[in-house]
Amino acid sequence: MNSKDDHIKKAFAEESLEHLASIEEDLIRIEKKDMGPDRERVNKVFRAVHSIKGGSGFLGIQNITRLAHAMETVLGLIREDTLDPNAEVIHFLLKASDALTHMIQYLDHSDKIDISDTVTALETISAGSRKNTDIPSRKPDPNPDAFADAALDSDPGIQPHTETPHDDDPIIISARDGSPVFVLEKSDCRRLENENKLVFFVEIPLETIDVSGEKYLETLSSKTKAYGTMLVYRIEKKYVPLAGTDGAGPYILMLFASVLAKEEILIVFELDDRLIHTLNPTSGLLPANTREDTPAEAPVPDTAMPETAKPDPDPGETDTCIEKKVPKGLQGHDRLIQPPVRVDLTLLDNLMTLAGEMVLSRNQLLQAIATRDPQAIQRVGQRINHVTSELQETVMLTRMQPMGKIFDRFPRLVRDLSTALGKKIHLVIKGRRVELDKNLLEAVTDPLLHLVRNSIDHGIEPPDIRENQGKDPVGKVVLKASQGAGKIFIEIIDDGRGMDPDKLAKRAVALGLITQNQVRNMDEKTKCALIFMPGFSTSQAVNDLSGRGVGMDVVKSNIESIGGKVTIESQPGLGSRFLIEVPLTLAIIPSQIIQTEAQRFAIPQANLEELVRIPPGRVAEKIEFISNAPVIRLREELLPLVRLSDILQLPRTYICPDDDVLKTDRRHHIADRRSSETQTESAENRDRRTMPGKDRRFHASSALNIAVVSTGSLTYGLIVDELQDAEEIVVKPLGRHLKSCGAYAGATIMGDGRVALILDISSLAETAELLPVKPSETSYEKTDLRVTEKKEVRSYLTFRGAPEERFAIPLDRVIHIEKIPARHLETMGHMTVVQTRNTPLPLCAIDDVADIGPVPMEEIMVVVVCDLGDRTMGLRVTGPVDALETSEILDSQTLSQPGISGSMTLDGHTVMVVDPDQVARKRYPQWYKDTPVQAASSDSVNKKTILIAEDSAFFRNLIKTRIEAEGFHVIAAQDGQIALDLIKTHVKDLSLVITDLEMPHMDGFTLTRTIKGDPELAHLPVISLSTLADDSDLEKGQAAGVDDYQIKLDQEKLLKSIHTHILDI
Repeated sequence: MNSKDDHIKKAFAEESLEHLASIEEDLIRIEKKDMGPDRERVNKVFRAVHSIKGGSGFLGIQNITRLAHAMETVLGLIREDTLDPNAEVIHFLLKASDALTHMIQYLDHSDKIDISDTVTALETISAGSRKNTDIPSRKPDPNPDAFADAALDSDPGIQPHTETPHDDDPIIISARDGSPVFVLEKSDCRRLENENKLVFFVEIPLETIDVSGEKYLETLSSKTKAYGTMLVYRIEKKYVPLAGTDGAGPYILMLFASVLAKEEILIVFELDDRLIHTLNPTSGLLPANTREDTPAEAPVPDTAMPETAKPDPDPGETDTCIEKKVPKGLQGHDRLIQPPVRVDLTLLDNLMTLAGEMVLSRNQLLQAIATRDPQAIQRVGQRINHVTSELQETVMLTRMQPMGKIFDRFPRLVRDLSTALGKKIHLVIKGRRVELDKNLLEAVTDPLLHLVRNSIDHGIEPPDIRENQGKDPVGKVVLKASQGAGKIFIEIIDDGRGMDPDKLAKRAVALGLITQNQVRNMDEKTKCALIFMPGFSTSQAVNDLSGRGVGMDVVKSNIESIGGKVTIESQPGLGSRFLIEVPLTLAIIPSQIIQTEAQRFAIPQANLEELVRIPPGRVAEKIEFISNAPVIRLREELLPLVRLSDILQLPRTYICPDDDVLKTDRRHHIADRRSSETQTESAENRDRRTMPGKDRRFHASSALNIAVVSTGSLTYGLIVDELQDAEEIVVKPLGRHLKSCGAYAGATIMGDGRVALILDISSLAETAELLPVKPSETSYEKTDLRVTEKKEVRSYLTFRGAPEERFAIPLDRVIHIEKIPARHLETMGHMTVVQTRNTPLPLCAIDDVADIGPVPMEEIMVVVVCDLGDRTMGLRVTGPVDALETSEILDSQTLSQPGISGSMTLDGHTVMVVDPDQVARKRYPQWYKDTPVQAASSDSVNKKTILIAEDSAFFRNLIKTRIEAEGFHVIAAQDGQIALDLIKTHVKDLSLVITDLEMPHMDGFTLTRTIKGDPELAHLPVISLSTLADDSDLEKGQAAGVDDYQIKLDQEKLLKSIHTHILDI
């Protein structure tokens, strides 16, 4: 066949696959139409099949023409209202659609596929509709691909050849008994030879593998991708290797192409030399010195051998392919035609424009270098940086594909499975247009299939059981995709039976996966996550469809391998919700660079929650111990701590402060800083660490740097030596020598040419054997000292506005920090916005609302994204940006003004504290004009007095200033006992009491009980205010008589609550 014919066939195949892509969904919708078939949809399917028939007839492809004609006849009868498109009719049309798809994908071998059964069934349907006879019956088919296997089992393409072999005859790899194993076209062999690749026939004995089959297949897939190309593979339950040294047993047989030599392939697969055979592109397998015992009269033939009859496999023995499902009988024929990937022409135009700008920037750079103009070099460097960033974003967009490409597979799956299981299920799909990187789209397909099957098989109850429980007999499964914060969120929700956390924990104990002591420390969310443990299953006997827990560990590992995470929520009797989070792309990912023992590593920002730095003088106070394991209390949550150097088994060293000599660090406890006299790191030490050319490892007395990371089900602190910059890195696969190191997910090359390994956060947690920690596990009770420390120490983000002015903002109000090119600014009326993470972000600077120096506009803006409760706002600042903790008291009088809540002294400098709520109210008053507080009449506020009980001077002054700005009179008290005395004194004037929960002398719970228990005070509404957000605190507050519960960081909700209770008086 000449190249012109090849081009015509390829065009026909691509067009036909586009037609078939929508036929399946259309047929299912035709079946579900209660008021008769949708005529327009029937016409659409008819036209698609007719087009395929016409094209195949022109090309002389008989099987496709024959099957398309049979389908066209049946569809014509439906269109004429002569035939009812019931479930049986649609079933055979779907099978025919499957067969067409597979024949078109393997176009050159389509006439060798036996389609007689399907054609006969369709012809019987057509004849039956005219003679009013019965339609052929069928059995429920839970596997949509089952027809393809059945139709191709008897593929004539591997029948015996009686003629003399020609140069273009395929090479057939046969087993020891002469039965064919694989078929490989010689043209493909020559193509691989031109690419300097060798083809190997690999025999892998499964009996020697000490891990689960699924886990090994996953590992095998990773190896083949890293070192070559897996052409095809199959699993044989009873196979005798060519060397013939062992008896029959289970084997994975594989054809593998690689540029590596056989000696290196032996190392990759860790196999005996006798189990890997090199393929000769002209004559088959090369004779090997390991096959002396192979009978000489049974060489591998170059022509086909008769295929021995084999019984049909059980469902559990069905071959499954790692990469793509290849129809039986066509293994080895890699002429798989895929639908084309379409790219928006606008994107291609942008790429051309950016390529032109890159060429222009290169020329400018060469000229600047020639003239040795440092300022010109700097300008051109910035320009290249901008163009490169835009080029990266545009190239990433060309890889984005809609989720509909995989979502559209599920209506067929749900239909077939529900029919097979005798259930009624309604599938709801949302977010088809959400886009994801093509590689990630393929990676999430199998986990999604598994989770949906699980929901159908084990989640949704049979109709009679649902009716007895008062539910709709038709179960509901929701498949939803959404995008936000640089991630894609995929939800699988069912309204089935749900899962009982206690039963899951009991089952895990029975299986020996966890201990009873571990169960006591687990919350419900952690118990539900047990289904992701390897070996967990709730079913005593698992069917071939799914098993609740069976394979869920593979789902979790597959999702985490692409930088994602999966979580579960479930309520017995109500249903379950699985949430999958994956990054938009894996080629280039944002990450945090850290350093430990002079080695740099990268933490994907998808796994990074926050960064914590503990001053050296406070390490002993901050670190707690539970069963000799270090933990840190972070916003009332106990996080387990682990040193990165310990997990990676890196010898710990430090620079002795006395002689600057590098020594071995023998400290075992994290809290031991060795130099107890040093409360803060000296300027000399800081300078020494940052000097070029010096070893950057910390001194024994240095601060403790913690990267708080999350795996989805577990959050923990990773102790490192140094926190460096956040960077976007290009992910590179690991070499074969590091493949067995589970601690790493890949590698990247830094700007200085050095390699940084990318940490696998999940594997690090498994290696360290970490478990979630409950606050109740702490070995000592809360003391007044701890309460005071919690209240008085605050975390801030510091930055600058004008060059000489320093500012700070409470770290609790910061979502993240962005670096955005100034050219991305847009003006909408009086509002300035910038696009970040595909969302418009309102932007302002502090000098827009406060009487301070102007914030300079830079080409790359530093934007602090602030949390305003129900919305976000970007604050444009200048660097350097840092985070710190301090116990300094806020001065709310001296420098207070709009947007500035006060000032404090840090490191000998005056720092103004920014209140983002005040900034937003001043800059964007239209956001608040319709809120209850703004709408209140002056009479409802005038002369109303509110008492605030808060032991933290910072919060007391902050909240007092904010409420007074609304026109209220405020009385402040620093603890519950003082507050009670003031309440009794001013009871006639008071309208409302706001109290913190954790205070010395008398806490908020006791204060509320006292107020509600006194008839003279009981009329006063009480709003509890705390940073604690635990359910137990809510219940305790309600029992004490609290009227409302507010988180102190959300000032807008607090003001709404105040207004509501003031009006109720």
